[in-house]
Amino acid sequence: MGRLKLSHLTLTGTNAAPASVDFSPHVTVIHGPSDTGKSFIVDAIDFVLGAKELKEIPERAGYSRVLLGIELPTGEPITLARSVDGGGISLYRADIRVAPSSPADDTLAAKHSAANTKNVSRFLLDQVGLDEKQVRKNARNETHMLSFRDLTRLCLIGETEMQAEEAPGLSGNPVNKTKEVSVLKLLLSGEDDSALTAVPSAQEQKRLRGARQEVVERMLGQLESQLQDVAEPAVLTSQLGRLSRTIDEYSTVIGSLTEQRGQLLQQHNRIQSADSALRSEYSDATALRQRFALLQKQYESDLARLGMIREAGSLLGYFRRGTCVFCGAEPSSQHHNMDCGEDTTSFGVSVDSETRKTRGLLDDLRVTIESLDARIEVLRASIRKTRRDAFVLQKSIGELDATMTPRRGTFVIFSPSAAR
Repeated sequence: MGRLKLSHLTLTGTNAAPASVDFSPHVTVIHGPSDTGKSFIVDAIDFVLGAKELKEIPERAGYSRVLLGIELPTGEPITLARSVDGGGISLYRADIRVAPSSPADDTLAAKHSAANTKNVSRFLLDQVGLDEKQVRKNARNETHMLSFRDLTRLCLIGETEMQAEEAPGLSGNPVNKTKEVSVLKLLLSGEDDSALTAVPSAQEQKRLRGARQEVVERMLGQLESQLQDVAEPAVLTSQLGRLSRTIDEYSTVIGSLTEQRGQLLQQHNRIQSADSALRSEYSDATALRQRFALLQKQYESDLARLGMIREAGSLLGYFRRGTCVFCGAEPSSQHHNMDCGEDTTSFGVSVDSETRKTRGLLDDLRVTIESLDARIEVLRASIRKTRRDAFVLQKSIGELDATMTPRRGTFVIFSPSAAR
């Protein structure tokens, strides 16, 4: 909680020299004979802080404005100025001791307002960290916002309050005693009364009791009017027996339907598991089919290249006897492949061998692709079938749920045979 320090009190007028009282940072003692204006200093401070009017004394003649210098808890000096005739309070953010010649930095209302912060009470409370604090005002725990006027009464003690028999901090007014004690508690502990819950007054409690009684009487009247058409106890007992038997029959039917529903759910779960496995296998098979297609294209491309090599070699004479097309050796110096019947070279043998091997791989691949395509078709048909089966089961489960769901009016016409 911050502290406000008074620095001076100054009265200014158009045709009068400023009259000022400086306050020490520690203790200031003002003394003098009676009726010389000592109490007027306290009244003037109270007036600048929001009191309704300033006491009229002969010494006040010629003065039109009261200036109160204050040092805020932050150390910033300010001056509050107010006309001796009342009205708003001008705020200057400087230490001013003569008639101000410049416009005020802000204008504050003299009266406290909980809905508006532009008043001297909310401004000063905010400086000391007590703005928006709540204090209890009566025994019913009703609260209102703390006003700086509640604190001014504790800070500005006049001669009358000094001589009063009441304890310090209390005004002696029984109506204000609860609030005054709450203000003292707030200053001592730093905790306000915002957590209190208001208790209804005796008059409000009486109204509530009357309202409750009226509601109960109205409900009783409605119940009595509804009970006028109710049958005799014997008839009601007979109806209750029939209802109990009917409920037992329906309970048996509902139990059977519940068992059927559980079986359908198990079948549906198995179909879903099978569908998931089929979809996974189908995905793997289609991916493998795509890779086989690429491999088939590669084999076909290899066979085309080998055929082109065979044809080019025949046209260029790579595979005939004579001068070697690679090294230029004469036939007598060449090493022939004796297994070729003297009509091919070893290069031609390699081409033919690679062609036979690649053609064999391609034939095997085509058989595998044919088998894989057949499996893919089987998987597609199986997935379609599981979808149809799952749809049929879902429809059956929905029909059972609709049968077991109670609807208005169906209890009377529902029969166990229809349910079965």
